[in-house]
Amino acid sequence: MSALTLEIPDAVRAALEAAARREHKPAEQVAGEALVRHLQAQQELDHLAERARRGRREDFDALLAKVPDVSPEPDDTL
Repeated sequence: MSALTLEIPDAVRAALEAAARREHKPAEQVAGEALVRHLQAQQELDHLAERARRGRREDFDALLAKVPDVSPEPDDTL
């Protein structure tokens, strides 16, 4: 593991410390976990964007054409 020094606004620091108290963890651990979640979410978005770029409208339309044209079940209506 390595250390990283960050400058953050006072309000963010206060929110971080409050979260750390609620979770009974050091602020550094809460911040690290939040950063990991953020980076994982960004990777997932990047992955989905890449899949979307590879998608073809023709394939989507062909898939939708297979869906039967029927009315919804009574429990599925709004």
